[in-house]
Amino acid sequence: MNVARSTFVRKGYLLTALALAVLLAASSGTAWAQTIRFSTSRATLDEGASSDPATRAPLKVSITRAGDFRVDTTPSDNTDALTSLPVWDGASSNTHVTIKVAEYDGSTSPASIPFLISARSGEAVTSAPLALTTAGVSVGFGRDATRTDELATAIELTLENANSSGSAPDNGDWNVETLVLELEAASDLTTHLGTHLPNPKKVGYGTRELTVTVTDDDPMPKLTFAPPSIQLAKGNMLPMTVGVGVGAGGRAPLPDGIRATLNGLATMGEDDILLSVSPPEAVGSTIKIYTGTTEPRDGTGTNLNVDSQGRYVIGEIGRDSGNSNTDGAVGSDDAATNNGIELTIKAIDVSGFRDEQITFTLMEGRTDEQKMADGGAIDESDPSTVTILSGEDTPTVTFSTDSISIDEGASETVHLLADTDQGSEVGSATVEISGDALLSLRQNGSAISGGVVEFGGSANAELEVMAVSDPDLEDGEESTATVTITSASGANIGDPRAVTVTVVGSTAVPVLPLVGQLLLALLLTAGGARLYRRRQS
Repeated sequence: MNVARSTFVRKGYLLTALALAVLLAASSGTAWAQTIRFSTSRATLDEGASSDPATRAPLKVSITRAGDFRVDTTPSDNTDALTSLPVWDGASSNTHVTIKVAEYDGSTSPASIPFLISARSGEAVTSAPLALTTAGVSVGFGRDATRTDELATAIELTLENANSSGSAPDNGDWNVETLVLELEAASDLTTHLGTHLPNPKKVGYGTRELTVTVTDDDPMPKLTFAPPSIQLAKGNMLPMTVGVGVGAGGRAPLPDGIRATLNGLATMGEDDILLSVSPPEAVGSTIKIYTGTTEPRDGTGTNLNVDSQGRYVIGEIGRDSGNSNTDGAVGSDDAATNNGIELTIKAIDVSGFRDEQITFTLMEGRTDEQKMADGGAIDESDPSTVTILSGEDTPTVTFSTDSISIDEGASETVHLLADTDQGSEVGSATVEISGDALLSLRQNGSAISGGVVEFGGSANAELEVMAVSDPDLEDGEESTATVTITSASGANIGDPRAVTVTVVGSTAVPVLPLVGQLLLALLLTAGGARLYRRRQS
């Protein structure tokens, strides 16, 4: 067994050595004669950045080259190896490196990507900016004027966000865009070296991709209500307009470019402004919402549809781009003015004394893909408050008395009363105990939870106050506590809001520790059972 194991170990060492030899051979066989790379993998460029120093500085990066271009001039057949490599002068067709657009998430079509590149390599400079396309832009390593035995090791690039005429391509797109550039070695970077250098056709890449984030100085549009909040008496209705603006609250008008972009979204043909209502049950029980200025029964209003998440569909973000829009709002039912989507909010005439507050929030229903394709996302609105005024007198909750006296171990009933015609609308009141007397509060035979006393649709709630046995209270001695109303389900609290409870000590109430009470109960139970068996026998 030891011999077999030794043989196995020896074979393992041999296999390991063989694998290392293969790896070393493969490594040496793929050693790069040259390596090219971007000087950075990520950079940021402002939208519309140009080479004019009076405006904004463009993005400057470089492509570097590492590798042996120098030749040993001793062998006579190597003297022409370097000089045979074409020198890129910015104007000839010779290329050493191609910069391709690997990815672009802007709204411009890939065939007309609005970016230009200028390049400087040694003394070779492009005669004009090169327009980026998905096919790529060619640049090269020009000869350094101070050297005669090698090419320049870096190409300095200047990247501008501009169109072919050099102007900023601000077309109303407020997206933050991403441009990914990729390096690719051109054939004349290697083939002209012939066989004079080891592995002449091997070109490797360091940082091959450059991700450029293009920041946008256009503000994000924001959905908005006008007016931002409303108050309604029961049975009345008021108009509310849904629009889009910019800035704080979305109150500032839209810039022309953004307005044109949004107006063009009418071609989507989708209802993509959504309204969220909180609490959701308010619609139908407290308010009604229509598009238009009147109720549907009058022939012009329309009930809102509901999506799968319970949000109400308002309408389209954009309309005909040919319509004027001087106030900055979009999405109008009136195609001639395009000044917003008009809603009508009606308060239902229901009983109750409380003012109801309902919160509206606007959001858009487009997918992320649609937002990117259409210029960018639109921020949801600030919450809008719709307050329904009851117009009724608010009930006042009080105790029926301000003091009671109870013997230790006994109980008394006090009443919480709600006045006015709306007293039966009070749902509950909360009370709390303070003081020295030991009290227990019960309602309908059960201890109350959290101090909450329920009215149960009545203007009168009964509260049972029980004096708990107190081992420290002597016969005839008194202790006091106060029961106070702290809140009353939206109602006012009147006087008396507190009742003082005086507890009188009594020796007639046995005071035993809990363990003693349990033992007594067990003894009485056992005695009763024994007596029962005797009588049965």
